[in-house]
Amino acid sequence: MPRLTEPPGRTKKRRGPYGTRDVQPYAPTRLKRKRLHDAFDLVSGELDWCFAAEDGHERLDLAGLLVDLGNGGGHIDKAGGYISKKKFREKYGDEGIDTYFFDKVSEFYDSFDVINAKDGIKDHSDFELYEKKNLTYGFVKTTDMFETGTECKVRTYEGDVFVVADDRIYIMIGHEGGAYPIEKEIFERKYTTGDKTYCMEFEYSPSIINLLTNTSEELMPHSKECFSNNSSRIYAKKLTKAAKVFTKWDYETYMLGNIGDYICYPEDDDKDIYIIKGNILDETYNKINM
Repeated sequence: MPRLTEPPGRTKKRRGPYGTRDVQPYAPTRLKRKRLHDAFDLVSGELDWCFAAEDGHERLDLAGLLVDLGNGGGHIDKAGGYISKKKFREKYGDEGIDTYFFDKVSEFYDSFDVINAKDGIKDHSDFELYEKKNLTYGFVKTTDMFETGTECKVRTYEGDVFVVADDRIYIMIGHEGGAYPIEKEIFERKYTTGDKTYCMEFEYSPSIINLLTNTSEELMPHSKECFSNNSSRIYAKKLTKAAKVFTKWDYETYMLGNIGDYICYPEDDDKDIYIIKGNILDETYNKINM
């Protein structure tokens, strides 16, 4: 389970390869059971027990955790909800709320694996080699949209990724309109650029959020086309258990992979770990039979 790495209320820098920003502390490491209440305030009301994680200490997806007895939700900044005392007593009688809460949160954290990209892949045995199909994609240079140093949030299908606008950072527009960052050096090795504007229609137009102004900017008006080549190879493994991957782009937030999605890394870098949705990998990659 996650654990607190800083005292409550203390901020630290969000670390990434091209910049930092202030965030509240969170670390994707295991939490000792006895420290669970350090992360939450549990308040007894007349009808409910209310709980909250202040200052973004925990990033909990609580909506599904307590849905049978109350409600809750969470994201990178805060998490909280309530547990109905009436429903709790009807179902659990005299069981203590502490025991119930510990067990439910333990169950939640046991439902997924936590993977740190900076630690690399420890077991390569179940990964298979894939090659990207020769398809047309879109790309945008971050400095074509923002001044160098502007903090941005890319909303990928698998979770938010924070980047800082830089000549070395591009944003790719994928097969189904998903957006994700890529380094210039890797882009130039794996893609060939075209002369035309990238013209595609998607159900949701891909965008990037300028964190300085808190405005969303559409990527398509700035995009150009590019073509994948045969040097774009990855190792991939289908997930049999949900996983949260803390990528090299942002060590404080994660990409979520569900059962049937793939955990992937480039052929030449097992610390650039990320998630690809199962249907997207099937449509955009061919497996190489060794």
